[in-house]
Amino acid sequence: MKPYQQQFKQHIQRVEERIFQKIEQSKKELQWQRYALTIANIQALMPQVLEGRKSEDVLFELLAGRSQAPAESYFPARIFDYKFEGAFIDVVRDNRQPRIFCTYHLGSYRAILGALIRLGYDFSLVIDRNVFESQGDQIRQAVNNIKAAYSSETSFDMINAEAFDAAMQMANQLLKGRSLVVYLDGNTGTGGIFRHDTKLLKVSFFQAQLFARQGIAYLSFITQTPIIPVIAFRELDIDVVLRFYEPLMPDNGQSKKEYCQSSIQKLYHILEENLLKYPLQWEGWLYVHKYFDLDDLASKLLKIHTPVALEVAPESAKLIFNQRRFSLFRHGVSCFLFDSATFLTYEVSETEFDMLRSFHPEFGEEGNPDPAIAIEIIEELLEKQVLTYCAN
Repeated sequence: MKPYQQQFKQHIQRVEERIFQKIEQSKKELQWQRYALTIANIQALMPQVLEGRKSEDVLFELLAGRSQAPAESYFPARIFDYKFEGAFIDVVRDNRQPRIFCTYHLGSYRAILGALIRLGYDFSLVIDRNVFESQGDQIRQAVNNIKAAYSSETSFDMINAEAFDAAMQMANQLLKGRSLVVYLDGNTGTGGIFRHDTKLLKVSFFQAQLFARQGIAYLSFITQTPIIPVIAFRELDIDVVLRFYEPLMPDNGQSKKEYCQSSIQKLYHILEENLLKYPLQWEGWLYVHKYFDLDDLASKLLKIHTPVALEVAPESAKLIFNQRRFSLFRHGVSCFLFDSATFLTYEVSETEFDMLRSFHPEFGEEGNPDPAIAIEIIEELLEKQVLTYCAN
């Protein structure tokens, strides 16, 4: 093992210990809002990932993997060991024309920066306002460290995707012969992540419909610059592999509208394919709910959660909190019930919270109802699927 690899593993181990402690503390105190949403996102799109596993174990694997991406910038020697697949030689290494490198928050998602510096590309990184303001200096320093390690003269800059003139800046960069690095899986751009308007496209993503920005495809069309999809995944825990896909360009006679729809759908299909192989290497599980067409998704999820006939008689079963569909969490001094089928959150009183918690298999009293709870309340909670029966 190379010296940097040992140092990197030790660094990651320390980070993982903090992540484990944070998850355990959050579970104990039921400060679970963010984690409840994350698990709901996975349950909605790839429920097979959760089968036979505890939620906290899934969260740990996700967050531990996520922690490696920023840490890798402190170890520029790792770039020597990057592996390249796909269209790398023909499209990227031997042809340094301007490109729109479209990547994703999956695996070693900052590896593309080091790879392009090593290859001698001049490029700009397109990021949202929050990252631009909170991590911009850190990213620039990491890039400078990589440039110093390789004695590179690469020109690097950053563009705030939410700036009013962001599209003009990006177009000018391409026309000047520079490339762009853009992350697809974050609906940045003017208006930020909460935009759900007619300027956004709808694309299929597993069983969901997502609101997606189309700026990448629009720039590609008007500047005739190819989009190069890139996935940077990890294998054997530490090895980084960058997979470059064939360029996307408008077909002859294809309209701007047609190209934007087809290319953005193709880019999400590439992400979908890779999630089937590396499901918990994707940071997007933490926030993909912000882009769902929730009316469409909830209608599908509610069909899945339609009550089925109980195979055992109620007399031989016990009541438990339905944690497959619902979650309990605290936020400050307030208490909430979260429905993962509709992504709706309901504030409940402390008394109601404690009552529901008493039915929870992990936090309650083995699902034994308090005799003081009115039968009408139990029946209502059963009807709404907040409670369910479990065979003894």
